[in-house]
Amino acid sequence: MSLHLALFLETTGCHYSGWRMPGAAQANPADWATIKSLAQKAEAAKFDLIFMADKLSVDDIYGESVVEAVRHRVTERPEPFSVLSAIGAVTEKIGLAGTVSSSVIQPFAAARTLATLDHLTGGRAGWNVVTSTSDAEAANFGQTLLGHELRYQKAAAFIQAVRTLWTAGRITLSWPIASRGSMRTVNVSAMPTSILRGSRAVARSICRAHRRATR
Repeated sequence: MSLHLALFLETTGCHYSGWRMPGAAQANPADWATIKSLAQKAEAAKFDLIFMADKLSVDDIYGESVVEAVRHRVTERPEPFSVLSAIGAVTEKIGLAGTVSSSVIQPFAAARTLATLDHLTGGRAGWNVVTSTSDAEAANFGQTLLGHELRYQKAAAFIQAVRTLWTAGRITLSWPIASRGSMRTVNVSAMPTSILRGSRAVARSICRAHRRATR
C-alpha cells in the first residue's frame, strides 16, 4: 500500500476564517516568495502533486449576491496555470495540476494551455475539470450557466474533445533548433492526467462535430 500526497496550494490558507487568528500572516494570494517556498517544501517532502483550485468570479451563491463573500472570504485568486508554469521552473519532479472549467473554457484553449505546461515541465501537468456553480462565472465570459445535468454532459464532451486535440495532433508546439537555424514542429502525444471523466457517447458526438469544424 502506498500513500500519495498533494499540496492544495493556497497562499492565504484553506480555512476562510484563518486570517482572524492571532498572529496570522497577511498573505498576498499572488505573493511569489510564498508560492515558491511552499512548492519547494512540498517537493522536498516527497509530495506527488501541487494542486491549484480556481474560481472565475467572486462567489455569488450566498444570498444570490457577492456581498457575503466580499465581507467574509478571500476573493482574490491568481490564474493557476500561469503560477504552475512559474513553479515548474523552480521544481524538478513534483506534479502540477490546476482547475479548468468545462462550462466556460473552450477545448482548444484548454488543450493548448495544458500541452504547453506539460512540455515546459517535462510531462508534469495535470488538470481538474469542474463545471462551475456560479452565474457570475458564466457572466464573466458572456455566457449563461447551464443546468446541472447539461453542465456534466458538456464536461464529458469537453474532456474528450481536449484529448482528441492532443491525440489527433491538432495542438503543436514549435521552437528553433540553434544548430540548423530552422524550425521543428512536434505533435503533442503526451496527455496530462485528467481527474474527471464522463459520458463517452456524448463526448464522441461533440468530437465528431469538432473534427468536422477543424478540417
